[in-house]
Amino acid sequence: MLKFVRKMEQVDQNLNVSEGMKPRSTNSIQEHRMVTSYRRAHLLLSECIDLMNDVFGIQILFITMLIVTFIVQAVNTAISYGNSTGEDETETYELILVCVWNTSLFITFAIMLASSCEQTIEEMNESQRICHKLLAELPVRLSSMQEILREELYVFANQIDHLNVQFTASGFFNVNHTLLLTIFGSIASYIIILIQFR
Repeated sequence: MLKFVRKMEQVDQNLNVSEGMKPRSTNSIQEHRMVTSYRRAHLLLSECIDLMNDVFGIQILFITMLIVTFIVQAVNTAISYGNSTGEDETETYELILVCVWNTSLFITFAIMLASSCEQTIEEMNESQRICHKLLAELPVRLSSMQEILREELYVFANQIDHLNVQFTASGFFNVNHTLLLTIFGSIASYIIILIQFR
């Protein structure tokens, strides 16, 4: 955990160096420094994501399993008491309402987890599109500093392309929006199996 805090401090320091710089500056030296600091920040952020995967991967895996288990259990309970006859209807409706509430809480948690990871990766990958846009805006005849800037942009775009950064649950699956489909598919499969055993 201490490694993670140190990496985040490095990212913060690196971003503070480039904070006062304007993105459309005419000074090529300043642009070069800005691209270099962004490239370093991107590298540090990808290292932080790898460190988060190492530290919290098992927890994410178990949380995902708990989400599936609790939702299946809640839906099974709601179906069981919804189909029962001869009991107090008020109690049955209250129990079903509690099951629906618990299910919605777990679904909300899964959506928040997957969405935050997905948005982080999308933002990191957006840098590559910006690099290519900046490369396209460079003039045809380049000064020596603009040539250095172009090379730095190429290196940055290449770095983003080769560092395929993903949040994972200990390498078992990626934590993104496809995780939600996997969770809902698992829940549907287990519920069908439970209904067939009745």
